[in-house]
Amino acid sequence: MATLFDQQIDQTYQGLIKTTDNGVLGAVEKEITDGLGNTSTLKLGTTSASFTGDLDLTGATVTGIPASGVQSVVAGTNITIDDTDPANPIVNATGGGAGLVNGTVADSIKSADSLTTIPSTSTATNAIAIGNGADATQTKNIV
Repeated sequence: MATLFDQQIDQTYQGLIKTTDNGVLGAVEKEITDGLGNTSTLKLGTTSASFTGDLDLTGATVTGIPASGVQSVVAGTNITIDDTDPANPIVNATGGGAGLVNGTVADSIKSADSLTTIPSTSTATNAIAIGNGADATQTKNIV
């Protein structure tokens, strides 16, 4: 029904949409009801609106919502992302434990370059270099 003109209120009252107190809308939201007093999931005010329950926007074009939150996840060093289900990506860390990675020769380890401002080096067999600029260049050396 688009208008009440030339309609009898008692014949159309049940389908009217109104506020719970039959008053006009104001700054404070009011529940929207039908003519029999059945409440809807919508509350309206002159400056806001809110819903209870579910709001299904399937097939709707929603505009005016600012872009915020996570837009994408980008894999860094030793990180993989399984986005088979884009709504629930799985992020996995790979590589050495506690930020340690292989050195340049067999049986050597060093801090991952991403953990320090000056990369460490481990260029000798059985050497360990941990920390900013650490340089293990002798066999069985721990720096």
